[in-house]
Amino acid sequence: MFESEGERIDWLIEQVEGRGSNTTVPPLDPQDIEVFHITASWLARCTSLTKGLLVLVRDRLYEPAGVVHRSSWELWIDWKYLLRVGNRRLNAAKVLLSAQIGTLEFTDFHHDAFDSGYLERLHQNLLDFESRHPEASAEVRQQRRKRYFHWSGLTYSRMERELAGEPGIYGALSWEVHGTVSPMRDVQLDVSDNAAFFRFGQTEETYRPDFLLFSVGGVLFHVYNDFADMWGLQPIEFRKSR
Repeated sequence: MFESEGERIDWLIEQVEGRGSNTTVPPLDPQDIEVFHITASWLARCTSLTKGLLVLVRDRLYEPAGVVHRSSWELWIDWKYLLRVGNRRLNAAKVLLSAQIGTLEFTDFHHDAFDSGYLERLHQNLLDFESRHPEASAEVRQQRRKRYFHWSGLTYSRMERELAGEPGIYGALSWEVHGTVSPMRDVQLDVSDNAAFFRFGQTEETYRPDFLLFSVGGVLFHVYNDFADMWGLQPIEFRKSR
């Protein structure tokens, strides 16, 4: 039993990290290598985001905690879309290909900052990958010609709608990143007797940290158990708080 959401998330992180350290999985189908690569990477990122959120909440740093919450939700959308929409092997190849192309576009633009041999290797790696995944290459190249740069060819809001069948909460979580609502929510200004008094920053009452921990912890819980189900690992059973 747990005394708080923070305790529960601590326990969850310990479980995920314990099962992910020096763990072996059953032999993989060679066609699943990219899927394993992506899901393992995203599980690690999800764990790091959850650990970071816990630190921020305990230090009452609610504004940056909101940004981490949004990043966690983006990962959850990517995760569900990769596994549930279309062919996950093709999707995983598109994720890796999009990452390689994006990296090359950046390094080519700033080519003076990089060793020429390094740039040549990046280009050759991309050519080799595209030759092994022609379908993913064709889709990603077509998407980018239309200026859709996410691996799915969609925005996060569109992906969320396709998964949920209706608009979700991604747009509202984006407010935290862009400061959309902070002018009316995070600053209080009082003027009296020709003097101005103000305070800024969110309070525990306005941010509801337990809900934030529950939401981000839930993403980690489901991501890990999806990963465990795919690759033959032991699932986690979530215990209830008091």
